[in-house]
Amino acid sequence: SFFTGTGLILLRFFSSMYHSFVLFDHQSLRLETKRWEGGQAQVFYAELGEQREPVAVKIFRPEFLLSYQQERAVLAQSEHVSIPKLRGIIEDCRGIGLVLDYVVGSTLFDILNTAKRLKKPISIIQVCNTAWALFSVLAYVHTGMRQAVIHADISPDNIVITPSGTLTLLDFA
Repeated sequence: SFFTGTGLILLRFFSSMYHSFVLFDHQSLRLETKRWEGGQAQVFYAELGEQREPVAVKIFRPEFLLSYQQERAVLAQSEHVSIPKLRGIIEDCRGIGLVLDYVVGSTLFDILNTAKRLKKPISIIQVCNTAWALFSVLAYVHTGMRQAVIHADISPDNIVITPSGTLTLLDFA
């Protein structure tokens, strides 16, 4: 696992008021299970601190340093409910990564496949609500941030719908 052994890792935690550096031992951030693996990174479910708060940890392959920097910059300036909050970054001799709020839900890809498999169409209301929420977050990243962002990988795998119906857009690398 990425965080095996003894020693310290550097996590930079963000808040709306200030940036601070915090050192945690390896027991403070426990990687539990790998949730996804792509060409640039792996995403793990992890637990943070004594309260075992659920977070997602995205570990980038070293050759994708630019992607890491781009996603970090986007997430650090975002204040939109449909974009995961950046909780901190990992800069360690073994790699680089992002610590994000863990988003509970199903990807749009899984929702569409389930509907197809069960031969149960998605209602027009659900389609319109999803489209409106996606347009809203895209308008925000294109015009509402300090620096406009173009999301280069809008796909059903990068759109999560929470149990309450909130849309979350992932993967700004």
